[in-house]
Amino acid sequence: MALCRYLDGDPAAPIPFDWWLSRCCEEFGCLPDAVLLARERLPVGTLERIIEYRAYAEIRRRLKDGDTDLPDTSITALAQEIEFDLVREARDAATAQD
Repeated sequence: MALCRYLDGDPAAPIPFDWWLSRCCEEFGCLPDAVLLARERLPVGTLERIIEYRAYAEIRRRLKDGDTDLPDTSITALAQEIEFDLVREARDAATAQD
């Protein structure tokens, strides 16, 4: 039940450890012992940030490719917001040069 709550986006539901471990193994293509060793050696949150960066990079690529069938996630919203900000900055810079 905890996994269902987490997957449904319940902000009060922590990520179940086994799911976190599974996601890391899937993301990095390794066995759980390698993930656990990396978790001990790396600064706290490094593995999670890498996974988030990869998700962001994939959404950004899809945005740049014109994909309109994007998932309704916080990463998608962030990528869209940043893309809009970058376009706005470029437009403002071009306008300021005129």
